[in-house]
Amino acid sequence: MKAGKWNYNTKKYDEYELPERAMTYSDDLNLECQCAACAKLMIFGDGYTSLEIHTNMGFGYIVCADCYEQEFNRKYKKDKK
Repeated sequence: MKAGKWNYNTKKYDEYELPERAMTYSDDLNLECQCAACAKLMIFGDGYTSLEIHTNMGFGYIVCADCYEQEFNRKYKKDKK
């Protein structure tokens, strides 16, 4: 699946290839999915909405806590790598 990943340098989305089981929404918070950033298997309800990886409508995919922390640091602490 394709998505967009926000590029802080260009201020545009780069094309991004998602892991097969990446998700944006589920009614079942116990559903197993993959982190959209690192592809680690995780439980949907334990995830965070990505600040960088979005659908073409702007909905964020679910990422694990470690990847969310990295995104947060890039967005709010100017660690834009």
